[in-house]
Amino acid sequence: MNKKQKIAILSLILISSLSYAQSELNIGSGAFITTTGASTLTLDNAKLVNNGTLTDANGTLQFKGNQATANTTVSGTGTNTLNNLTVNKSSNALQLDSNIAVSGTLNLQSGGVELNNSNVNLGTTGQLQNENETNYVSGATGNIVATSTLNAPTNSNPGNLGASITSSSNLGITTITRAHNIETVQDQSIKRNYTITPTNNTGLNATLTFNYLETELNANTESGLFIWESTNGGTTWTQFTSTLDAANNTITLTGVNSFGKYTADTANTLSVTSLDANQTFSLYKTNNQLNVKSSLEIKQINVYTITGKQVYNFNTINKNTFTINLNQHANQVYIIKTQFNNGQQITKKILFLIRS
Repeated sequence: MNKKQKIAILSLILISSLSYAQSELNIGSGAFITTTGASTLTLDNAKLVNNGTLTDANGTLQFKGNQATANTTVSGTGTNTLNNLTVNKSSNALQLDSNIAVSGTLNLQSGGVELNNSNVNLGTTGQLQNENETNYVSGATGNIVATSTLNAPTNSNPGNLGASITSSSNLGITTITRAHNIETVQDQSIKRNYTITPTNNTGLNATLTFNYLETELNANTESGLFIWESTNGGTTWTQFTSTLDAANNTITLTGVNSFGKYTADTANTLSVTSLDANQTFSLYKTNNQLNVKSSLEIKQINVYTITGKQVYNFNTINKNTFTINLNQHANQVYIIKTQFNNGQQITKKILFLIRS
């Protein structure tokens, strides 16, 4: 019997605790470790490589030590079904190279979690605990997900992920997916976004309180943050009037009738750049449509209301002319921000009316 097999058998009858302080605990293909009772499996400066099955129904998997994040990992092709996962490192974080499910607590006692293209599924009962400016979940790829039944919720925060929802409506089974990639919005968003997916997603009149950490600001000026929403998975974004509480790191958006994807960025800045004397640009209306024409090749057009709300975002146009159908948003003043492929841009204001 080899060392790996002995460890697996020991873990099957584990009733109190097991500490493993070598470089790697390996669960081979077809093998499994099952903890029993309120047991604790501690990996001290060690990696977990699971190509089999790790089941921790009632206990805790704990990572300790001071090894670099890349040397404290959960990896392998196996299944990681955990009750509690505790990160208790004196320095650095835990890196996930495999997906995990946590039904109890993901406790960031000391050190954070780097998702690294992996997912944490908290299900309907898991909770993220003790996240702060030094111990937090991060990663340009990967998600942490929680699910909850929200019927007329009041400040309900599924999984303690930081998206709190209030509504007099029944949203039903609702999934909150939190990610930390940077979105291209007005400029570059903060390093956090939420995708909220309720079963009932109409007529909600809900309030969303968006929590964030200052370490996620990504060079954005905190005092200028607004909530931005995308209804197409992040392709285009619309800025909404929202209320910032910088002292508590929250932004609140009211009157949400249907949920989508949300991040935070600063407000629109509509700078005007004059074209050279030999370059032309015009806006004109024909057949209840707005036409944009330029001697320069157009890269992108953003359309805003006079209050700064973005209503259209057209990317990769790569033409000298473009037509915008504004019928559904007619009879108001628009700000048209046009960017060209040579790096120049120009902003114009136009009153668009449809005559009956």
